Amino acid sequence: FVVAPFHSVQPAAWAGCSFPFSPRAPGATVGVNIMRNARAGAALRGALLLLVSAVLTGGRVAGAVDPQLMAEGQKGVKLFEQGRFEEALSVFLGMERIKASDPEVLLNIGLCHEQLNQLQEAEGYYYKAAGVHDNNVAAWSSLGALHMRKGEADASIAAYTKAISLEPKVDQHPFNRGNSHQAKGDHAAAAKDFRRATKLDPSNYKAWNNLGSAYMSTENNTEAIAALRKTLTFIPTHPIPLTNLVITENRICEWGRKKKHNRLLRTALHQELKEGRPLCTPFHAFEFNLTANECRLHAQAWAARIDNGVAYLQGFEAGG
Repeated sequence: FVVAPFHSVQPAAWAGCSFPFSPRAPGATVGVNIMRNARAGAALRGALLLLVSAVLTGGRVAGAVDPQLMAEGQKGVKLFEQGRFEEALSVFLGMERIKASDPEVLLNIGLCHEQLNQLQEAEGYYYKAAGVHDNNVAAWSSLGALHMRKGEADASIAAYTKAISLEPKVDQHPFNRGNSHQAKGDHAAAAKDFRRATKLDPSNYKAWNNLGSAYMSTENNTEAIAALRKTLTFIPTHPIPLTNLVITENRICEWGRKKKHNRLLRTALHQELKEGRPLCTPFHAFEFNLTANECRLHAQAWAARIDNGVAYLQGFEAGG
């Protein structure tokens, strides 16, 4: 059974594009990344397929399927899709008592725990799922994302490295590891992973943008501009690569396309504002020559975003 992709209930910063951004710490050459998964604060991972074993009574060999267990699996998936994570967790825990070593059931339990913000429990079940079958890519990828959520960059890199060893031709794994490297501040290693992702899939515009961001952080401005302009061939009006590109062009006085890119960026940022999102990261408000009224609206949008984040976190018990 396959559950439809689920998304964070926390409002995403760039919800109109579905790829939340993750600003680096303020600095003169730092860009904005497109992340595969929302990882700022308590944002939860999205777009991960949730699987339930097709043969719950026979493991990985042919055998009769227990109709009752199959029905339970379908019930758990349905509850999960409805956002009823505690009930789904109860169902999958019941299935675990019958099939304790089924890696998909273990993974499902971990995903339910993570959605409930029970991160230690989620981590334990992800490792259990990986322990049953060491080649369980979904478990290692989930661990990489969870460790990043917990701020454990080294552990995240190790988990994604395992995923890469299992699926070396899948571009998403080096892309994710690149984000972990960049969160750690190792922008050179991040650039290497983003380059690898673009070679595996030249249409991966997220990797092209983040490669540009990594180059910005290492002051390879010419390379950054090339990567960011490549990004725009796929998403020409997206505010994230436009933001990065205008910043980099400004800083090296590359005026060839500056007027065009400034115009596109202004349009994109005001569309974000109409949809209730900030114009840009606070650090760049003056760099984009915002008017006094735009600064006021911009601040109000950021304040609303913070209020939404606080309201989201208040839904969990302290330490849970």
